Amino acid sequence: MDTTAVISTIVGLSLSSVAMAQEVGQPGRAPAGAPTESVDAECVPPQAPAQLFITKPLEPALPVCAARNLCSKSVAETYNLAILNYNRAITRSNEVSGDYVASLNDYARDAGRYANCEIDRLNRMTVD
Repeated sequence: MDTTAVISTIVGLSLSSVAMAQEVGQPGRAPAGAPTESVDAECVPPQAPAQLFITKPLEPALPVCAARNLCSKSVAETYNLAILNYNRAITRSNEVSGDYVASLNDYARDAGRYANCEIDRLNRMTVD
C-alpha cells in the first residue's frame, strides 16, 4: 500500500469523496473565481523510513561450573568479558531501535501534516 493510500485511510477520506472533489474542479486547479496561489500549492507526501530488521543479541550461556562456584579465574574472566560485550550489543541495539522509533514518529507527524494539507487543498477547491 503506498503512502497516499495509507494517509487517506488514516484521515478517513474515501475514494468517493476524492472523486467528488475532482468533479468540482481539476486537482491542483482552482474553481472559477477562486484564488490560485493557495490551491496550486503542492502537498508532498512524506517518505516512510525503511523498515528495521534487527536480531537481539544472544545472551552468553552461563558456564556449568558457575552453578557450584567452581569456575577457574580464566573461565570467569571469559564469561565476564562475554557479558560485557553482550551488554554493549544490547545497548547499541536499543539505540538503533530508539532511532527507528524516532524516525517513525517523525513520519507519523509528517503524514498528519500532509493529510491536513490535502484536506485544506480539497476544501479550497470546493465551490461555495
